[in-house]
Amino acid sequence: MVMSRGSGGDGVNAFATYTIILFPFLINLWLWQKIARKASNIGKWLLIIMYVIGVIWSLATVDNYRTLGLTILFAVLALKTGAIYMLFRPDAKQWFGGNTVVT
Repeated sequence: MVMSRGSGGDGVNAFATYTIILFPFLINLWLWQKIARKASNIGKWLLIIMYVIGVIWSLATVDNYRTLGLTILFAVLALKTGAIYMLFRPDAKQWFGGNTVVT
């Protein structure tokens, strides 16, 4: 079935695409804010769960990417892995424990 230009199908698809991209981004931004400003352990673990789901999803759909997309995907995953690692350093453990961090 071919849709005509005036049917509104393109607007609905664009809205769904932008929602799929924007919603996880906003959730991640909110979780990082909770982690950085409020020392939220719940936020930390929710972020880690979302990270693991994202890694599994990315590896399951790796066949859909071309070379540049694959390079960007692995670069983003490497940066996220580094950020998650930083949440388990000794100074981060003090931050989440409510202790003052000694520099």
